[in-house]
Amino acid sequence: MTQELLDSGVNCFRNMLENKAKIDAKTVLTLLSVCGKLGDITKGKEIHGQVLKNTVLYSDTAICNSLINLYSKCGCLRDAEKIFCSMKNLNLVTWKTMISCYGVHGKGDKALNLFEKMKDSGFKPNSVTLTACMLSITLIANLLHAYDNSLNPYLLL
Repeated sequence: MTQELLDSGVNCFRNMLENKAKIDAKTVLTLLSVCGKLGDITKGKEIHGQVLKNTVLYSDTAICNSLINLYSKCGCLRDAEKIFCSMKNLNLVTWKTMISCYGVHGKGDKALNLFEKMKDSGFKPNSVTLTACMLSITLIANLLHAYDNSLNPYLLL
């Protein structure tokens, strides 16, 4: 998917809105996914704004999961956290998505804390959720290893 195709898709979305066409979850999910892949936070926020105007779409767990993923991929961890905290219907994908966000952003401790909270909330982790946790821990371990091997010798007095 290229930026040109995304622009075309968003323009089509705008035309749908102008013509009062009914916007469905599949349309929104597709656009949010492409915005995340291309890192286009501006268009992603535009679509998020339209979602906020539609209570049916805003209460859709898959759309909220996609918004969390979009904001994470675009480097907006705080926005991803806001979406997560505002959600009323969390599912296993929601938990995994937010755990992955923390891992990608170097917040392994938050990822593990969220994993514990997920279990305390009655969700049983599956292999995908466990993999997300392991990746979060691995990223932190790699950073610590790099610090110890590369930076630490220069910081000793």
